Amino acid sequence: MIKQFSFTKEFVENSIEYLMSHGISENMTKFIFVVATIIVLVAIGWLLNFLFDKGGAWISERVTKKLDKAQFLTYIIKWKAGSRLTRIMVMYLAKMLFTSFYGTVGPIIHVFIVVMDLYMLFYFVSFVTKIIFATRDWAFLKPEMHNKPLDSLAQIANILNLFIGILMTYSIITGNSVNQLLTVLGAASAVLILVFKDTILGFVGSIQLSSHDMVKVGDWVSIENYDANGTVLEIGVTAVKIQNFDRTITSVPTSVLVSDSFINWKGMQESGGRRIKRSLFIKQSSIRFLREEELDRFKKIHTLDTYIEKIIEDKDKSDSEKEVDQSLLINIKNTTNFGLFRKYAQDYIKSLPVINTDMIVMVRHLQPTDKGIPLEIYAFSKAKEWVQYEHIMADIFDHLIASVPFFELEIFELPSGGDYKFYDEEKEEPTKATKRKKKKGSDLPF
Repeated sequence: MIKQFSFTKEFVENSIEYLMSHGISENMTKFIFVVATIIVLVAIGWLLNFLFDKGGAWISERVTKKLDKAQFLTYIIKWKAGSRLTRIMVMYLAKMLFTSFYGTVGPIIHVFIVVMDLYMLFYFVSFVTKIIFATRDWAFLKPEMHNKPLDSLAQIANILNLFIGILMTYSIITGNSVNQLLTVLGAASAVLILVFKDTILGFVGSIQLSSHDMVKVGDWVSIENYDANGTVLEIGVTAVKIQNFDRTITSVPTSVLVSDSFINWKGMQESGGRRIKRSLFIKQSSIRFLREEELDRFKKIHTLDTYIEKIIEDKDKSDSEKEVDQSLLINIKNTTNFGLFRKYAQDYIKSLPVINTDMIVMVRHLQPTDKGIPLEIYAFSKAKEWVQYEHIMADIFDHLIASVPFFELEIFELPSGGDYKFYDEEKEEPTKATKRKKKKGSDLPF
């Protein structure tokens, strides 16, 4: 390399002497060489840029179909990383020619060298940035990378790239080592933490989200404090974009997903079912014991016939061992219309093909309230898509609500205007109103 540059310097000096011998002044001769050098460098830069962009595109179109790895070259060309590299190469050649001809001594020469170094550094940082985002786009092609926070990782890598570029810029301009700048930054770290608090928290949060796989693009999340309930669109360094189900967009600081609580419905989507958890409120005054002749009527319900036969068998066995007044239902082993309805609801839900019976299926009492006794349905629907899930749950409760009168139970409901009207009629014509009430209540299927 040294021999080549010494040869170049001798060639330039001999050319200058040749031009001066033909009557051209020294200043004009040097000017001609500077212009010629610029023209040559521009031509070299244009040629290299053409080879990278046009030639690279031509090669990638023919190779990409045969080699999967060549797809990466397509994204390199798309992000024009080659043009940055050609500028670096051209400036490097210019610097070598400049220093070989003029040397490295002198304040003006030093300024030119610093400017050229900064120029190469700027395009090198730009080149690395293009490579980072080209890698991100290429990674999106991989099915296993679709749910990874690639945007966040690319932003983190680019921030590190810019930070290193700033350190190198300081070193080139001042001529000092990077260690001195790091020492100064250490002393000013308290101020930097205050100024870049949100960025630092978001940076750390995005790393934790990625490493612990807490949330991914496409997950359904709910963040109560921010009224966010929808699908994650983008995970960035400072913010996470969530598209709510009403199609609005909510931006939540990335650090919030680490410091505060949120619900990720991914577990439900990946499991065998979506939970159904809803209650019917039964009026306590409608709950009563059932006599044996009433149990015989309920045998007509095919899901209860075997269960009722077992109840009667256990009842007869238990009552034969006791010497009590069996005319009182409270003295003997008996079941209630509420217990029978609970058993019916349990068997009915288990019989539905849309319910995942491998998971919990339960019908239970909850604590009695001033609105009656809650009868909670707890099961898991095989369908997890919202519309199908709501239809399944509605069908189940439509059937159960319509089945309540079969067991001579009543669902609690706050009085409406019609109820008050009926109450007034009963006060005015008690006999007529009572008959209508009895007629209405006796309209049972048995």
